[in-house]
Amino acid sequence: MVSISLQIFNHMPLSANKYSYNLPTSGLANSQINSAVLEEINCSDFIIKGIDGASLLQIAFEQIVRPIVKKEIEQQLKYLNNGKCYSGAAGSSSEPRYLELQFSSNVSETVWTAEPIRGEGNSFILVTLFDVHTGEAVISGPEASAKLEIVILKGSFDRDDWTAEEFSQNIIKEMNEKKILKGNVLLELKGGIGTLDDLSILHDKNWKPVSKLRLGARFVDTFQNIRVKEAKTNTFTMKDKRMKENRKGVEVLSLMDNVWCLKNIGQRGPIVDRLTERGIKTIQDFLSLNFARPEELKKQQDMQ
Repeated sequence: MVSISLQIFNHMPLSANKYSYNLPTSGLANSQINSAVLEEINCSDFIIKGIDGASLLQIAFEQIVRPIVKKEIEQQLKYLNNGKCYSGAAGSSSEPRYLELQFSSNVSETVWTAEPIRGEGNSFILVTLFDVHTGEAVISGPEASAKLEIVILKGSFDRDDWTAEEFSQNIIKEMNEKKILKGNVLLELKGGIGTLDDLSILHDKNWKPVSKLRLGARFVDTFQNIRVKEAKTNTFTMKDKRMKENRKGVEVLSLMDNVWCLKNIGQRGPIVDRLTERGIKTIQDFLSLNFARPEELKKQQDMQ
């Protein structure tokens, strides 16, 4: 039993100031009944006279202590909801949660058809899920193991903010009436991280024009009250792999290019066959022979 002296200054006659009551506080220490609580009691419209200690304590609890406890609980819940550590589990709040996907690195400057798409330095490309509010990676919960789709985007899609509809409008699904991507276009996040593997630009009999493109990633799975912003990479140049092998007509040639890249020498035929037999396979070999023995080189080309 803790003794609390209650004096009523505002709403009680001065004669009531002399009353003091010994109230049961169920273990509450004097230090826990702060000045703000006492002031609330002093300002109450209680009619103290004729009320025993137990009844007065009940009134005080209902009108003062309970609201204070309720306010404290609400503040703690607000702190937990706004905290920076998110496990990814869906909360009960009706407010939407915002997540976003991000690629870990830039795509190589040039991507050839039929060859694996890699990051700078031939590194694997990762895509990671982040919480927009905290800036931290989402490593657990259903969103951290969701399924993603990898897509090809127009190189001109250089906006920083977009809607899901705008993202979809910039997806390139086909080129030459065939799917542009080959391999694992669907992947699952593990701990909020996915790895692009076995993915390339489709190579077929139809040459693909040199194009500026981007990679994109978006959620396939949907979650109630959660918006996941899609990811996009830097712009890269897509080239047909045959350009590596056939440099005919290229304005600037290398000394190590095949000799048949030169004008009037076919990739197949008697001239290139005779030059190859003499060990003349590159442009450097051709120029060396032309400098040392030009008549012999002319004879090799004039022979039918």
